[in-house]
Amino acid sequence: MYSSSITSLSKETKLFLENTIFLTITGFLNRFLGFYYRIFLNKKIGSAGMGIYQQIFPLTALCHAFAIGGITVAISKLVSEYTRKEQDKYQRQLLSTGFFLSFLFSVFTGVILYHTSYFLAVNIYKEPQLYPLFQLLSLSFPFSALHACICGYYYGQKKMLLPSLSMLLEQLARIFSIMLIFRIFEACHKPTGIHIALIGSLIGEMVSSLFMATCYFYGRKLPKYSFRLHTITKHIQRKFTLSKSILTLSIPVSSNRFVLSLLQSAEALLLPMALVSFGFNKSQALSLYGAFAAMALPVLLFPTTLINSMATVLLPSVSEQQALGNGAKLTQLMQKSLFLSFLFGCGLNFIFLCFGKWIGLFLFSDAVCGNYLQKIAFIAPFLCASTTLESILNGLGKMAGCFFSNLCSIFLRLVFVVFVMPKLGMNGYFIGLLTSQILLCLLHLRNLKKASLL
Repeated sequence: MYSSSITSLSKETKLFLENTIFLTITGFLNRFLGFYYRIFLNKKIGSAGMGIYQQIFPLTALCHAFAIGGITVAISKLVSEYTRKEQDKYQRQLLSTGFFLSFLFSVFTGVILYHTSYFLAVNIYKEPQLYPLFQLLSLSFPFSALHACICGYYYGQKKMLLPSLSMLLEQLARIFSIMLIFRIFEACHKPTGIHIALIGSLIGEMVSSLFMATCYFYGRKLPKYSFRLHTITKHIQRKFTLSKSILTLSIPVSSNRFVLSLLQSAEALLLPMALVSFGFNKSQALSLYGAFAAMALPVLLFPTTLINSMATVLLPSVSEQQALGNGAKLTQLMQKSLFLSFLFGCGLNFIFLCFGKWIGLFLFSDAVCGNYLQKIAFIAPFLCASTTLESILNGLGKMAGCFFSNLCSIFLRLVFVVFVMPKLGMNGYFIGLLTSQILLCLLHLRNLKKASLL
């Protein structure tokens, strides 16, 4: 009995490590392609253009948080709880129900964004060039919903191959389509602009969602439907129960991500304004913002692919051990993951402190980017730890605690943007970034201690 439990543990550990390594390899490839894409795009539209382009992402995250994010986490968690019970039928029902809900929300979000694009660009962001970008962005949400829900289904089953390949395929489709469109426009002597990047992103999202749908339905028998009143009533009741379970888990996660994305959108809007208040003109402010958000920050996040991969595998593993009542295994898994992530972050801190300037010059020929890399290196240990802690808390179903912690963190960062940046410039923002990450880690640890798991 003892030896069998050891064998079982070793198999679980092996699966955990294999999935983490595989996700890390594909993640690094994806980030590497992303760097090539950003370098190419930076040459085409410049730092100011990158600053404008970067302002799209907080709004993208805001819309995804409302329509997609929480439902994907709920699908992953609930599917992982059914895995050991061998209830494949219920797993598929969870996916179909979750996608139906996400599709409705994504269509609603896309319609609202499409019709408010001009108002947002001109009156809120004060940047008319964002108007066509917001319209293009609104078309991608239904495809994102399909892609994300099927990925959540496979994550819950601890099958990381297809989601990883789909993200790699999406990146490749985005890069090749953008390069092709730029070449066509230049050959025809037509003006190019930032909107080409959004067209490429839309094509990438369509390709990845089609790939995931094809993989899911390939070789799978379609379910047989009965049109008897009793069967239909039972089916509707089952869907209602599943919808309730999904929404119960997803609403706190969606609320968390929505509020955070809303505040991050405000941050992206206020940050260039704070730089103008510090003394820069609008073009200089956008260039500095682009150097940070589109160059320095992605470089820092590149090696954290390993931690993101571990966090992705960690969520369903934590949910499964909790459902099985394996308290000792659960605690051991969490402690080891947290220790490794913090240690990895300390290593990144050392690397970027020593070589940040050289990396910025080598990749982007931009001294400002290298300078920013050195200054934000200190957040790496806390960034890695908070990513792991949040995955653990989501796996335990502690979404409300994550929401409060993230809310406090981003609010503190906004305080620095509004009150400190006009006096200290980007240095004020970097201090706020570090302070908010430390606060986030402490609050996440407090939530775990409340659950008596650390």
